[in-house]
Amino acid sequence: INKNILSILDINDDLEKNNPTTLIFDSSIIDNTTSKNSAGNPLTYQMILNTKLIVKNKDEIIKEQNFSSSFNYSNKENKFDLEKLRNEIKKNLTKTNADKILIFLKVRL
Repeated sequence: INKNILSILDINDDLEKNNPTTLIFDSSIIDNTTSKNSAGNPLTYQMILNTKLIVKNKDEIIKEQNFSSSFNYSNKENKFDLEKLRNEIKKNLTKTNADKILIFLKVRL
């Protein structure tokens, strides 16, 4: 996920070498069951992507910010389709967090 965020942000490695500022990302995905039917089978889920951004200049932390995005979705009978849906949701949540990070970096730094 962190690599996807970096590619969406389009950070140039050459610029990073000449700049003492370092961006550190720590991302995690939580996929919760939000409701079940009477038999105990999942009906709906919520996927949450949390990304922690740490901006450092040399060894000093300049800024630290958490970004979170979530999406609710229904279960599917076909597990292949469910996995495909989960991958698409993960991709969309990553893009959403990357957009939030880009705005944060432009406004705050």
